[in-house]
Amino acid sequence: MTLIQNWRGGEIEVASSRGGKLAVVDFADGLLQGGVQPWPPPELLQKLTRSAHGSAFDEPDLSAVRRIRGYYSDLQSLRSEDAVTWSVFGTVAYAASAVRAAYVQDLLQTLDVPAPADDYAIWLWRRVPHPETGGKNGPEIDFAIQGQSLVLFGEAKWGSGIGAGQGVNHNRNQLALRREFFERWSSDLFPNQTCFVLLTVSPGGGLQESGERPVGPGTLYERDATWEAISGLARHPLSEELGRYLTWKQQHI
Repeated sequence: MTLIQNWRGGEIEVASSRGGKLAVVDFADGLLQGGVQPWPPPELLQKLTRSAHGSAFDEPDLSAVRRIRGYYSDLQSLRSEDAVTWSVFGTVAYAASAVRAAYVQDLLQTLDVPAPADDYAIWLWRRVPHPETGGKNGPEIDFAIQGQSLVLFGEAKWGSGIGAGQGVNHNRNQLALRREFFERWSSDLFPNQTCFVLLTVSPGGGLQESGERPVGPGTLYERDATWEAISGLARHPLSEELGRYLTWKQQHI
């Protein structure tokens, strides 16, 4: 175990895997909290599960990452995309309605997507019906934004690419499944919405090409962005701190 400086200038405890990848001892040291109460919120509780990668640590680092809960969670990794997703979208999801609406409008304008004034809900890590079967084992959406006329599904990446070998016949990737969900189910599940967005976010961008296509009752906007671009919007309640946080995270990709 060792101490490193965090994005706020303080010191936090970290451990190192055999491959030299760092993990925080306390998961909360690897993400923004944004004053959310009670803590931890349910979105993060469901991510605090035992990791299959605990064997990547040797003693005494293994004991360090297990100290608080008795096991290692992927949310402790400094490469965790879930930690970034929470820091950007989880914090604003718990903000006041007017703050959420302001940030979403800025985000949609940045993405060149129609941005009507609305009371937007933001949710994280929920599964939707399977695009091919309608079953309950559909894809987990990293983050979503939902309003009276808009539904946005976001795929968040930090150090990895788009997953392949998915779907019933293992012949689709993550984006194909989400496109098929909108194509097949948007009319039935979202009869009042006409604007659908499939957004990919990563440190460097370039996970998909932007474009539009008709789906169900409206239009599907496919968009790609960087974490820096969407977190630096002035009306995100933590925009200044997010800039320092992302710079710090980039050091550990």
